[in-house]
Amino acid sequence: MKEIRKKIIKIVSIVLAAAMIGTSSGLIAFAVQNQSDTESSVSDSTTESYISEKSNSDSDGKEETVYIIANADGSTKKVIVSNWLKNGSKNSQLEDETTLSDIKNVKGEETFTNSGENYIWNADGSDIYYQGTTDKQLPVDMKITYTLDGKTVTPDEIKGKSGKVTMRFDYTNNEKRTVKVDGNSMEMYVPFLMVTGTVLDNSRFSNVKVTNGKLLNDGDRMAIIGFAMPGMQENLGLDKDDFEIPDYIEISADVKDFELITCMTVGTTELFNDVDTDKISMDDIDGTINEFTDAVNQLSDGSSQLYDGLVTLFEKSGELYDGTEQLAQGAAELKNGTGKLASGANELASGADALNSGASQLKNGTGELVSGINELSGGADALNQGAIKLKDGTSSLVSGANDLINGADSLNSGAADLDTGAGQLENGAGSLSTGASQLTIGLNQLSSNSGALNDGAKQVFVTLLSTAEKQIKAAGIDVPTLTIKNYKTELNKVISSLDKDKIYDIAYNTALQKVTAEVNKNESTIKAGVEQAVKAKVLEAVLKASGYNMTTEQYSAAVSAGQIPQSVQNQVNAAVEAQMNTDAV
Repeated sequence: MKEIRKKIIKIVSIVLAAAMIGTSSGLIAFAVQNQSDTESSVSDSTTESYISEKSNSDSDGKEETVYIIANADGSTKKVIVSNWLKNGSKNSQLEDETTLSDIKNVKGEETFTNSGENYIWNADGSDIYYQGTTDKQLPVDMKITYTLDGKTVTPDEIKGKSGKVTMRFDYTNNEKRTVKVDGNSMEMYVPFLMVTGTVLDNSRFSNVKVTNGKLLNDGDRMAIIGFAMPGMQENLGLDKDDFEIPDYIEISADVKDFELITCMTVGTTELFNDVDTDKISMDDIDGTINEFTDAVNQLSDGSSQLYDGLVTLFEKSGELYDGTEQLAQGAAELKNGTGKLASGANELASGADALNSGASQLKNGTGELVSGINELSGGADALNQGAIKLKDGTSSLVSGANDLINGADSLNSGAADLDTGAGQLENGAGSLSTGASQLTIGLNQLSSNSGALNDGAKQVFVTLLSTAEKQIKAAGIDVPTLTIKNYKTELNKVISSLDKDKIYDIAYNTALQKVTAEVNKNESTIKAGVEQAVKAKVLEAVLKASGYNMTTEQYSAAVSAGQIPQSVQNQVNAAVEAQMNTDAV
């Protein structure tokens, strides 16, 4: 142990130096939801405790927080980065450098200009809060592994199962920095402290054990707080047999009807920033280690308050999910109604096409009848042939009219389903409002414990408002841009505007536009087909009058085989063109 202690004392100052020159991401936060296959939703709450008001700082600087929405296995689903530009000097402009995309001001109306990665914000003396997205590698990756009775399983496979369950959280440090040691350069991992928390229901989980963490139990629920420092073992070059610094957290329990749990993970270098590196020396390194220990103890002392906040958050997130689930269900039914409306419009278009086809065949039959009368020498045969084609054309016309009626019925059914979907959407929005009110109570309790969590929640709120807006517009409903201040009013306006007459008008206009577009789109094709069919019939009549009793196809084959003299071809072509130019065709 004496040799290990000497090694720790020698290298701890280097590790802390790596922390001082660490990443600009002062805080990273993972959120693993218990519904991994469900899109995120938000409530329509504007409680001040949920979204912190814009503030002005006393100092200059920049704080960056990375929020990761993760899948059930810990893999990254979406990354949102939130930056706070502190403007203690009350400057009119603030310069910033960032590689983020889709940058949005989330707490004000201040604008910016940029050239590449260099941004200038028109701050007007205020702090700037903005967010963006990135696809770059995270400073720390998290992987969650599930085992059931000793067998590794996927999140989907373990749902609803009972037995001995183990959840292991492994963290991989991706951030290295080069530091000088006795004049030599060496690479060190930036020291991140990873803290993962979750709440378990005692009715489902029993005999709970945690490796590298702490349990807090109030009789009904059990909160688990775990700690890990990935890369620190490698930084110190320690053998795990001698001394182990955890880079994972493991939770095991006897479980009944397992359900995926919501976990939250925070990674930070701020703990190391609290250690005064100016005091580090070989003589008083013990004092520095004590400072580090005090910082860890402060974190542990706050675990009870964190537990209360976690319990409240997880309780209310279930109610929020119920409301958003009903909203999603209503939106899905609205989408189904819209789909049936589109299907009805397609059938209506099909009926119109059949009607047009019947009219064309009727025209063909009438033309043949006129031709038969004009060529009375062919007399009865031509007249009989024209009458048959007239009968066929009339049948097609009737069939087209029936298809048109069926299309109109389907259109009416689609409009009714659309009305039902709109009603479900209104019910879902009402349930969502109820869940939001209950969530407000829990968030008021949580706000006093973590300002950073408030800021993070706002980012998720804004992102999910955008998702809801896109889904509503995709259903064909006009809605203005949804913001934290206006979304409740605007959603109520949309819901109140969805009366049956308006839905029917939307359905009718949509169908009418589609039918008109289809007819206009195929107009040239229809005309070309009609002309070609008429010309073929005229050619057969001319051939018959000329003594060639053959069809158009037979005549074309004979011409290709050289059996029809060119002079006869010229006469036939001239007769066909002359007949096509008469009023009878």
